[in-house]
Formats: sequence, structure tokens, C-alpha cells
Amino acid sequence: MPSALKVSRTSLLSKQVGRAEWQLYGLVALAVFVGGGGAGAAAKNMIVQTAGLTLLAINKSLVIKFLKDTPLFFRALILTSVALPVLQLVPLPPAVWQGLPGRDLIVQSFAIVGIEGRWWPISVYPLRTAIAVSGLIAPLCVVILAHSVSGRATERTLKMLILLGWANVLLGVVQLATANHVGYLFSERASPERMYGFFANHNTTGIFFVVISCCSIGISKFHSNGIERIFYRHLSFGVFALSVIMTQSRSSISLMILVLLYAIFVEIKASGSHSLRGRPRISGTRMLAASGAAILAVAAIGLIATSDRGVAVIERYNGLSKDPRFKIWQDSIASAERFMPVGAGVGAFDTVFQLDESLENLAPGRAGRAHNELLEVAIEAGVVGLLMLAAWLSWLLLMVRRNLFKAQPPSSAAATVALICIALQSLVDYPLRSQAGLCLAATFAVIAMCPNCSGRSTARRKESGIS
Repeated sequence: MPSALKVSRTSLLSKQVGRAEWQLYGLVALAVFVGGGGAGAAAKNMIVQTAGLTLLAINKSLVIKFLKDTPLFFRALILTSVALPVLQLVPLPPAVWQGLPGRDLIVQSFAIVGIEGRWWPISVYPLRTAIAVSGLIAPLCVVILAHSVSGRATERTLKMLILLGWANVLLGVVQLATANHVGYLFSERASPERMYGFFANHNTTGIFFVVISCCSIGISKFHSNGIERIFYRHLSFGVFALSVIMTQSRSSISLMILVLLYAIFVEIKASGSHSLRGRPRISGTRMLAASGAAILAVAAIGLIATSDRGVAVIERYNGLSKDPRFKIWQDSIASAERFMPVGAGVGAFDTVFQLDESLENLAPGRAGRAHNELLEVAIEAGVVGLLMLAAWLSWLLLMVRRNLFKAQPPSSAAATVALICIALQSLVDYPLRSQAGLCLAATFAVIAMCPNCSGRSTARRKESGIS
């Protein structure tokens, strides 16, 4: 009887993990299809958040499993990231919050309407901070679902992401063919020469193709036949690389060069066994295929570079010195100093930045974002936020050390490279300020951390140095 009960429990767990895998795919796909608009697409974001909250509610056992089995460092990072904006919403007595830096205008405003004795949280804009908290529901659900799936499902997850990349390409082709009169999904003004796909911002589209290209590198030759490998690994990588150029995102194009170099390194490393002299032995077929691919790549790049869109990309690089980001960063530093050390509240940047935007840097539009996560986190979360960023960076460096310099599955290494690209673009943009970006990053984080979470032993965790 105990043996039969054990078999029954194992079968039940297997079915639950199978359901979690499809729920993961559905949630990530939903986030990509409707969650690429950032703060300006509240209704679409709510769809993704509602789906994430529903899946959390019906997978309570997986939540408990995540809290028990996840490596301590990673678990602490996840929970702290959620707790920070929540704590910023806790009301404080007047004697406390009125003494915080940068609260002068709120104190004066409350005094005018006679509510100066009102309790108020750390956040100067609680509604925006509450929206930021809701924005963490879907990526938290993705982390929990991805943690529960098996190592073999990791390969399928990469393939699913690649298929999402192809869907984005197909929509982008329609957009480019119609100068974005057809297929653009958001109300913001779109440039007729840029590919957007399911996203409102061309930089977000660019980084999406960059990280999906990393998925192509992570496809193992052992988990797919020849035709699948050509489609998922080689053809997809080439199409996504060209699509990055079509977005005209300078940061994404620069990061794609980094990914391309990594892909070349992986192909050379896997090209054959080493000879006695320690040099890789590359077969004639591989050499011919590599040469043909290189010629096609050079021809495609040359064709694009001489086209109108290619010239537009080059001109954007030439105009780098006039980029308004430099002026935004200058004023953002002043804003960060105003609200140090506690910050103004997660999500409050667009409101509080207006206080410190200098007259000589005024532009017709609003900055909206700091275009640098280091500065934006400093403004919104102060010292605690910067310490959290440092902790995440430390974790990423651990993943780099483990996945890129030791023998690990290609999926883990590719996910680590994708996270590196996201981190680098965060220095000049905001790839994690949308539901799609957060859910993709959450997926890559779990794949990088442990490609076989459900079967990973405690000893293996200790060996990786992250338990």
C-alpha cells in the first residue's frame, strides 16, 4: 500500500509539472504578445498580470516547492525584489515621512489643504508604486513555473521562445511593408522605417531579437534532429540578427555583435575533437558550411548597409554625440541626490524628474525614463535599490563563472549571455520596464541558475556555490 501511494504521488507530481510547463509557455507567450507596451499600455498589462495571478492561485504547491527548493541566494533576491516596493507603500507617521529627503513639496501641499498630520508612505506616488508591485506578479509566476519544469523542458522552452521570435519577425515584416500603417499595436507614434513587432519601442524589439538569438545558440545538437537544428539554430539566428538591424536600435545592434562573437566561439568549440597539438580539427563539410554562411552574412550586411534603412542606422550612430540621454542622465543625478538615501518610490521617476529637469535640457516631450537603470533605481529606491542591483550583479557574475567557464549545458550558457545583454542595455535604456521584458528575463534567470531544477541535488547546488 505505501508503495502504491508513493507511485500515485509521483504520477500526480509528474502531471502537475507537465501542466506547469504549458502554463509557462502560455504566460510567456501572452506577455510577449500583449505585454510589450510598458507603462503606457495599462489594459494590456492587466491581462498579463491577471493571468499570472490566476496561475499562482492554482499552483500553490509549486509556490511552496519554490520556497523550499530554490537556492537561498536566488530566493532571497526574488523575495527582496518583491518586498522593496511593497514596503514603500506602508504608511508612516508624519514625524517620520516628513523628515525624509525630497518631501518638502508634499508637506507644503498637505499643509495647504489642512491634512499635514496625515500618515504617508515612503513613496511620493503610492499609486505608481502599487502599479509597479502588480507588474511583478507575472515574472514571479514565470520564475515559479520555470523552476518546476524538468531539464528536458528547458530545451523545449528555448524552442518556444524562438517560435515567438519568428512570430515577431512576421508581424515586423508586415509593419515594414506598410510603413507601420498596418500591424503596429500601440497608440504611440511609430517610425515608418523601424521594425517593432509586438513592442511599442524599437529598442525593446531589438533586445528581444538579441536574447532570442541567444536561444538559438543554446539549442543542443543532442535534443534535435538535423532539420530542427538547421531551423532553430542556424536559420533562426540569421533571421533574428538581420531583424535587429531592421529595428535600428543602436544598443541592440552593438549587443548583437557580442552575441555573434559568442556564437562563432561556440561553433568553433563544437566543430570537432582536438588533435594531439591541441588544435580543433574542423571537417571539410563544416568548413564549407561556415564559409558559405560567412559569405551570405557579409553579403546581407553589405546589402542592408547600402540600403536606405542601412544608411539610417549609420546616421544614428553618427548622431550619438547629440543623444538626449546625456542630458537626461545629468538631471537624473541631481534627482537621485534630492531623494537619497530612501528614494522617491518605485515607479515615481516620471513625476519627480520634472523637479530637477534643468531649463537648458527641456525638450518638447517628457523623458519618461532615465534611460539608465542604475540612475532610475537610485532615484526610486535609493541606497537599498542600489544594493539590490549589486546583489543581482553578483548573482549574474556567479552564473557567468559557472556557465561560461565550466562544463554546463548550452542552454544555461546561452541564458547567461542573454542576461548579460539585458544588463548591458539597461545602462542606456530600460529593457525590464515591460511585462514582456520582465517575463523573458525571469525565464532566462531560471534556465541560467539550474537547467534541471526539479532534479537538481543539494550536493550539486553546493558545488555551484550558490546554495
